[in-house]
Amino acid sequence: MPLYYRKPPEFLLEEAERNRALLMSLNGQEGGKQKDELQLLIERTIANNPKMSRNRLLHRLREERNLGIILDVTDSLIIFERPDGELVEASLPGLKDRLSRASKEIIAKAGKGD
Repeated sequence: MPLYYRKPPEFLLEEAERNRALLMSLNGQEGGKQKDELQLLIERTIANNPKMSRNRLLHRLREERNLGIILDVTDSLIIFERPDGELVEASLPGLKDRLSRASKEIIAKAGKGD
């Protein structure tokens, strides 16, 4: 390619930075990972009490068994159903992380309302 058709390196760097900024903004608009049904149920369950303990939440989820989303709660798994009918297993140790995420989100939303 003839030299006069080539772009100067400074121009290429500026163009790359603009493209990167555009790509990052578009990527950010996707909103991250989508919540599954179990996470949405946890958020609804703790909506009035974001400081609920893991054991209390587990008790509430056991009460929800066979009423819709939750199919079974064992010593190590929570088995729930997605809207498409697929069965999904979530580990019981991961419940603490799910609870923490939901609590932080509810508290943050309550803080924005002030």
